[in-house]
Amino acid sequence: MEDRLNSALALVLFDKLGDAERSEWNAQLSGLPDVFGISWWRNVCPNRTDWLGELRRIDEFETLAICEIDGEGVVTDMPDGVRTITFRRFPRPSQGALRLPTMGLSLVLVSPKDLNDDAASQSLRDWGDFVHFPGIVDANIPGYGLVTPYQNVTRDAPRFLHLYEFPDPDAEAVFQRTRPSVAQRFGGGPGNPGFDHWELHPEIAIDYVNSFTRLDGPSPDAVAPVVAGSLA
Repeated sequence: MEDRLNSALALVLFDKLGDAERSEWNAQLSGLPDVFGISWWRNVCPNRTDWLGELRRIDEFETLAICEIDGEGVVTDMPDGVRTITFRRFPRPSQGALRLPTMGLSLVLVSPKDLNDDAASQSLRDWGDFVHFPGIVDANIPGYGLVTPYQNVTRDAPRFLHLYEFPDPDAEAVFQRTRPSVAQRFGGGPGNPGFDHWELHPEIAIDYVNSFTRLDGPSPDAVAPVVAGSLA
């Protein structure tokens, strides 16, 4: 098991950016206080049409910058004209293993149905850490790496970020293996009590789920791992 070293992440959501625009934004974001690394990602399934896409509560975006933050984890002076959500690291360990550079991501943003229900929020968090994550890790899904929980610095939605890191750049292919692999582990899919308990919490509201492939960074053929705890 590895673990992340960052205290927070700021997700910066863009429409499609060209290389020159991305370079300009990278320079601006790099100068923000406590930002020690930035990675860039392309949305591989914008406006997805499956049930997860139908439940989406966040406006779609095509390019994602992830700013890794050290310190208090609150970036208060983001440049104008961008959508940003900042998450603090939740004080529980990552799960899984990451032996190669991160080349793909599954970005999962969820909330309790009632943002003011602290008991439901904690129950959702416990389900994620003690039921959902272990079900995926134990299924030994090809292409999976590490999953790390984060919590919004405000009480707003999305309340939680589940950051799934893959050494495989074909993040959507890895994501699509999840439900069949977990169903096999439980001996059956929907309708099987173990699978149903793993798949959804009764208080969950799905804000956003999608797959991303890396636009920068190391070669996917690299054999040495990235610096522990860093996406950059």
